[in-house]
Amino acid sequence: MRLKVFPLAISLPWGIAPAALPQLPLPAKIRTRFMPAVDLDHDPARADDDAYVDSKYREVEDTIQRGMDALTRKRALPLFG
Repeated sequence: MRLKVFPLAISLPWGIAPAALPQLPLPAKIRTRFMPAVDLDHDPARADDDAYVDSKYREVEDTIQRGMDALTRKRALPLFG
């Protein structure tokens, strides 16, 4: 079985390489941040209250977004920071 064409790939950081090489991700920093706890009512009946559940969902979502925004502001460079 002879090949008339050999597959090549252009990729970072290797440049031109055989396409058979696995695509390895570039190293990245992983940063975590612990946010304040969200207080929930211990009454099981509140789980059926759609307004309560929606408000707590928005509270959790806003807390996560604030944490992500704070981590984004600390980055020096968008790709390497």
